[in-house]
Amino acid sequence: MSRLTRRALTALALAALAPTAVLADFVTGGFLGPDTWTDPAPGTYQIKLPSTQLCLTRESGLTRAIVPHLVLRPCGPDLFDQMIELVPNGLTTAPLTLASPVTWRIQTRQKCLTLARNVVFGAPAVDELDCGTRPEAAGNPALAGAADQTWRLRRRGGADQFEVRAADGRCWTAQGGTPRDGVQLVMEQCNDSLAQRFQLSRPKDDVMTEPNARAAETFGWFRLNRQFQPFRFRSLPRMNFPGGDIVEAAGPTANDQGAECARRCAQNFQCKGYTWVDPRARGGTAMCYQKSTVAMTAVSDNFTMSGIVDPR
Repeated sequence: MSRLTRRALTALALAALAPTAVLADFVTGGFLGPDTWTDPAPGTYQIKLPSTQLCLTRESGLTRAIVPHLVLRPCGPDLFDQMIELVPNGLTTAPLTLASPVTWRIQTRQKCLTLARNVVFGAPAVDELDCGTRPEAAGNPALAGAADQTWRLRRRGGADQFEVRAADGRCWTAQGGTPRDGVQLVMEQCNDSLAQRFQLSRPKDDVMTEPNARAAETFGWFRLNRQFQPFRFRSLPRMNFPGGDIVEAAGPTANDQGAECARRCAQNFQCKGYTWVDPRARGGTAMCYQKSTVAMTAVSDNFTMSGIVDPR
C-alpha cells in the first residue's frame, strides 16, 4: 500500500450537520499538496467548447469497427450522453505549468475515455472503452484507468477552462480545428488553440460509484452536502489563501485547526474557500477568514489551514 493511500485511509471522519455536512477532522490527513490548486472537483460535468453551445457527447459506433467515441453536439439540459465524470487516478512527477501533479481518468457510462488504439494513420479519436489498470494501481480500484486512459488537465484561458492532455503531449481537439455540430474529438499536438479548450459546467452530480468516491478522497477531495447541489471540499494543510475576504464573515473562531471555520463556509453560499489562522499567529485568538474568491496560488504558512469549497 502506498504512503499516499495510507494517509487517505487514516483520515477524516464525517461530521453530520443540518442542513450541511462537512468533515470534522479533515485537517489531519489526506493529500498534502500540491502547493497550487488548479484542479476541478471530482464529479460529473457537462463540458463544452467556450463561446459555443456545443458539448462533448458520447456517440455509439455505427459498426463493430467503430467503437463509441466523443463528438460535438448542441448542449441540452441534463442529456445523459453529455454527462462526463472526472476522477483523479494518480500523480505525475513532472507537472505542467497551470496544472497540478494529479492525473485523471475521464468516464462516460462508467467506461473510460481512451486514446484510440491501433491507429496507424491520421489523428486517433477519443474512444470509450472498458477501464483498464496500470501496474502501479493494481489492487486499488480507486486508481483505475490504463495508461492511455490517464489524462492531465491544464488550465487554459479561464478558471473553468482546461485542455485535456495525454502523456505523449497530444490534446483533445475538435477535428479540423473548427468546432461544429457532429465534429469528432481527436488527438493532435497541443497548440493552445480554441479548438483544444474545454469549459466545465458547474458539477451536475457527484462521482457515481464508491471506488470513484474513494479515489476522490485519496487526493484530498471529500464530500460536502449543500441543499440541491453536490460539492466536493478540499483541505490544504499549512496553506494560506491571500485576499478575497468576505469582510462581514471574518472573525474569531474555535481553536480546532479550522473545522468550525469550514462549517461556517459550508453554510455560506458566497464562500468559495477559507483560511483559518492559528491563535499563536493572532495574539492568542484563532481567526476564520471566509473567501468570496480564492487565489490560484496558495502561500505556504505553517500557522494556517485552508480549504476550497467551490473550485471555481
